Amino acid sequence: MVIEGHMALRDYLLKTWPTYRGEPIIQSLFDDWRLSDSAIGITNENSTLN
Repeated sequence: MVIEGHMALRDYLLKTWPTYRGEPIIQSLFDDWRLSDSAIGITNENSTLN
């Protein structure tokens, strides 16, 4: 991922996922976010995140 994309995703996670603390975004972390209560409403609304 290009640095700009990584930083945008990091900023988004910091705002919307209370348990995210700025650690590196790797696939397993992204998978955890997708299954979190913070993301459930978003993924149900936006099929591109499923």
